Amino acid sequence: MKGITMNEKRNAKLRDALLKALAVAAFTAIPATALAPVASAQVFLDDVNDDYTSPSCDLGGDGRGDGSVSDPYKISTVEDLAEIGDCDYNDSGLYYVLTNDIDASTNGNYNNDGTDWNTANSGWVPIGDYHDNNFQGNFDGKGHTISNLDIWNNTDSQGLFQSAWYATIKNLNIEVEVDANGYSNIGALVGNDYASSITNVHAVVDIYDNDDNTGGLVGESYGTRITNSSTSGSIVAQDDDYSDNTGGLVGYASNGSDGVATKLAHVSSSVDINDLAANHSGDIEYEEVGGIVGNGDSVIISDATFSGTAMGNNDLGGIVGYFNEGSVTDSVVTDGAAIGTAEDYYASNIGGIVGDADGGISITNVTFNGDLQLDKASTSYESDYIGGIVGYLDYSTVAGATVSSKATLAARGNGDGSNDFGGIVGYAYASNVSTSVNNATVNAADVWAVGGLVGESDNSSIDKSVNRGFVHATDDDSSFGSGNVGGLVGFLDYRSVVSDSTNKGNVTLDGSEDAWNVGGIAGEQDWAQIIDSYNTGNITGVYSVAGITGLVTDEGATIENTYSVGKLVAWNDNIDAIANLDSEAYFDGTTNAAIISATGQTNYTDALLLTAAQVKAGTELARAGWSINEDGSTWKTSVDFNRGFPYLAWETVSSDVAPEVGLLDQNWTGAVVYAGGKRFRLNVDEKNILNSIVRTIKDNPFASVDLDVYYGKKAKLAGKRAANVKRWLVYRGVAQNISVHIMQADDLHVAGQVDITAYAN
Repeated sequence: MKGITMNEKRNAKLRDALLKALAVAAFTAIPATALAPVASAQVFLDDVNDDYTSPSCDLGGDGRGDGSVSDPYKISTVEDLAEIGDCDYNDSGLYYVLTNDIDASTNGNYNNDGTDWNTANSGWVPIGDYHDNNFQGNFDGKGHTISNLDIWNNTDSQGLFQSAWYATIKNLNIEVEVDANGYSNIGALVGNDYASSITNVHAVVDIYDNDDNTGGLVGESYGTRITNSSTSGSIVAQDDDYSDNTGGLVGYASNGSDGVATKLAHVSSSVDINDLAANHSGDIEYEEVGGIVGNGDSVIISDATFSGTAMGNNDLGGIVGYFNEGSVTDSVVTDGAAIGTAEDYYASNIGGIVGDADGGISITNVTFNGDLQLDKASTSYESDYIGGIVGYLDYSTVAGATVSSKATLAARGNGDGSNDFGGIVGYAYASNVSTSVNNATVNAADVWAVGGLVGESDNSSIDKSVNRGFVHATDDDSSFGSGNVGGLVGFLDYRSVVSDSTNKGNVTLDGSEDAWNVGGIAGEQDWAQIIDSYNTGNITGVYSVAGITGLVTDEGATIENTYSVGKLVAWNDNIDAIANLDSEAYFDGTTNAAIISATGQTNYTDALLLTAAQVKAGTELARAGWSINEDGSTWKTSVDFNRGFPYLAWETVSSDVAPEVGLLDQNWTGAVVYAGGKRFRLNVDEKNILNSIVRTIKDNPFASVDLDVYYGKKAKLAGKRAANVKRWLVYRGVAQNISVHIMQADDLHVAGQVDITAYAN
């Protein structure tokens, strides 16, 4: 469409209509007068005769209203709509109503400036003057639709209204196409708005070649109130250029001079924004891109839903791209929504809900179900600060956030020490994450710090939160080196605290000898604390593998009232039940961490060495100072929950919630076990057992399956058995993440034995 002028397009439509009318007339001999368009029966207003430098207002009269609240101006044609621009539209006491649907492509020929639409490329001239007179009236669409409104103006601030101040606009449906021609402040309804009320307005948009401050509904807003409104369609910014502040509803949102923030409530967008891969090439950057608001500089958002596509480079989020002061509550990015960038483009500060929360932001009760995929194949591609909820969190809070098992979380870094990726937050500084849960798999390649909840925590806190997703990191390029992979936090840095939290997902780092630091709670811990937390996931890595922290790298670390019951697997002997210590590192104070016998060795002699039965009973823990099984205590125990091991008091134990991570069936005395000797073919009994396992898994909402195959002298044979078992499960519909471990047979496991354990959401 960009290659055809507006004049050519309309002339083509007129030619087609005329040829069709002539054909009908030739075959049916209908009188020529009957061929006149019905819309032309309306009495045209005298715009064409006005001196458009000082036009007259021709609304009203003949029962068409007087502009008062009791008898508003009645708008029935596109000429009536254009005539608003000749009236005192900056009078807040004037009222306008639509009396029927308006098709702007056929229902009139003239703009309010006297130019013929069929001979000019300006299309619709927006109502309101951005520089002098802003629309301040009251416009009620009465549920009607304005369709085929084409805008093609060489000016900033484009939309049905160019500029609206203190206006009221409601009950309207609009279908708008805007060729912004490189200009800014573009919105289907209003280009520039100040403190207006917009209610029950729904827009279908096709906006392209825009620059800064572009929204599906409003380009830029100051103290605007938008409720019960929605957008759909597409926004594609300038090709081969730099653009900021693009949002599904609002491009740029801030407060007014009175300090009142822009507010959006009960809103939704399914707009596809900046489809870089399909529409762009060259050196481009799109910053501050959001599914609802591109740049929120003082904005309050509640009950927002995004189900479209948001593509950009920096500060990219499913609800808000860049956010400075304000809040997002009770909002959702749906299954099928996509957040990402094109291949070979640098990306940073990208989150499922907010890309960059840069101070004073509260994010509460939000859910991400979409696709956050930043793992393009190119080795030159890199992504920094990526999170399922927030990419970069600075002096802000996240509470009650959920990343569902439907979500896709994937990112690629460059291993330079600045790539942080987390199931909830990529990088957190002086911030708090609480009562949040990640259920999705976190897939990372060549990323420096990866966590089920937070990639890197710097002077921040994580409490009453849980990771249930599989954390899987790979070191694809040995020249980079990857590490710091944790069930909750990748790198737990200066004065950070993890408390009252748990990891229930398996954690794996695959790679070369440069892949290091893998822990059930944290990958690396530096002058930070882990208190009242536990891990039940299996931890696998190359070296520096531990149940709690992969590697403690500095003095002042604290690990208290914490335990791990997951299996620990390393490709060398650098393994510890609690934490591996760097040469200059030491624990600050008594750890009171519990080591369950047979879990592994420890570098810290003051830890509690207990049997599994002692840990489950809790008596020894209470004697050591743990707050357990008392009124108001931090820890509880139950034989029906968490395999009998202690759990945190805030965790819900009831029959109406999904089981926590544990054995597939609580009636089993252990993981499902079958022995096949040295063969790698499955016998009939083994196949029957596998079929039973498949049925059980498919009947329950499980997040991952752990497959352990033990070998004696031939690890290769065990690998073939594992491949056969995994293939059998996959072919029969087990779509969960299947983690395979080839294990050395020992006193408890014979060669050829296979253990299968399924872990719940």
